[in-house]
Amino acid sequence: MRVKRDLNMHEAEEYPGSRTIAGIRQGQRYRESTISMCVCVCVCVCGEKYRDLKSGGRGTGGNHVVVQDAAVGSRSRFLAEQPSLSFAQGRFHHVPLMAGVTKHEGSFILGNIYDIILQTRKLTHDYEYLSRNLTRDTLRFGGIEDSTGMVEQVLVEKYFHNGELGYFDRMTSGLVDICGVALLKASTFRVVLENSHVESSYLYSFNYHGHHTMFGYGEEVAYPFPGGVAHSDDLIYLFPHDDKNLSEEELSVAKTMVELWTNFATTGFALSLSLSLSLSLSLSLALYTVFRIRLHELAVLFVCGRSPAPASGVTWWPPLSSHVGPYLRIERASTVRADFMDEYLIASEQGLEPPSSATYPACVALITSLLVGAIMTLV
Repeated sequence: MRVKRDLNMHEAEEYPGSRTIAGIRQGQRYRESTISMCVCVCVCVCGEKYRDLKSGGRGTGGNHVVVQDAAVGSRSRFLAEQPSLSFAQGRFHHVPLMAGVTKHEGSFILGNIYDIILQTRKLTHDYEYLSRNLTRDTLRFGGIEDSTGMVEQVLVEKYFHNGELGYFDRMTSGLVDICGVALLKASTFRVVLENSHVESSYLYSFNYHGHHTMFGYGEEVAYPFPGGVAHSDDLIYLFPHDDKNLSEEELSVAKTMVELWTNFATTGFALSLSLSLSLSLSLSLALYTVFRIRLHELAVLFVCGRSPAPASGVTWWPPLSSHVGPYLRIERASTVRADFMDEYLIASEQGLEPPSSATYPACVALITSLLVGAIMTLV
């Protein structure tokens, strides 16, 4: 294991973008095994990516799950087949599920692309490449082969406005969205959607922009774009970090995150069985109108459903019940929203900088508040 670690460290140090990996310059400390496991994984993955690039690949080695064959042995085998096959044939544990993403998942991945492709090949200011090939290579980086060019054409039309193609600084918001959807948001949603057919499944998007970030994982980065609410930023509010002093507002968000996860792991949320039939029907109709939650799903949720809510700042969080939602958007004032596809264009529409003030769809927030009030009055 020590030999393998040193080999990957050596390869990563050769990699032009190694400055962006936390602890990469602490080679000796790393070899003495005093650096965190998180950094060890990052170094190994980036070493694989650089080695893949040097051998003529697309620079994504170590970036995707690996199905292990029988030679590994049944006791050591973690992933025996493609997850899509497991879902299609029902070979997975049917358990309640809670999963989430961050608002700007793609900034972390775009940083990889910037280091591994643009900087390595000196393409950062190459207009022809940026306008004609970067979207295609971004898809390939995410493991998506687009042989006909259809996906690329749709993405260019969807994510870039007039005058943006060919200029990296103008393309970053759209690229962050594409990267986030291609590698993390769509796959997370797919897992939750598949599981929702057999068990209660809850989905959130963490969109709170605090003063701290995991972007760069502790190392100073000099990308020509901000990280936004980056990959793993939700973990800042879920686990203690000695180097991060949270403000009063951030502590409130942390309380929400901890309570949601703790509630899901340890408790259920069952409404009182004395709920009147008339109110049940009215409430069901309202929920169906807003979130398309079917009546039999409501019955399961009300009587024996498991829910991470209520929690601090979140009184109501229904499980996924359609092909688009509902889901919980966690912000200063968290709201239940109907369509998770809203998160697929969020950087393109709102940018990467923190919002000056939180804005929410009035109809969803109002109806949700009224429903929650009625429920809590009767529980």
